Amino acid sequence: RVHALALDADDATASLDTLLEVAPRFGMRSAASRQIVQEVVTAVAGWQRAAARCGLSRADVERMESAFVHADFAAAQRMVGGVQ
Repeated sequence: RVHALALDADDATASLDTLLEVAPRFGMRSAASRQIVQEVVTAVAGWQRAAARCGLSRADVERMESAFVHADFAAAQRMVGGVQ
């Protein structure tokens, strides 16, 4: 997961570690950063149900899965207490 808009001048790789490391550079305190991670985890945790409600095929859901299900998402879930 590499983004065109990098958060860190040295590394364009998207990761939870990078996000938390650079957050203070953008005026984010630790508690605020964790709150945003909590909100994202809550929203993303139900992505498959939302896709099904929108009528996406199983093949489409499987094709998109790697955008939502990866090590950083699992780490974010652990960080905020495993929201499902």
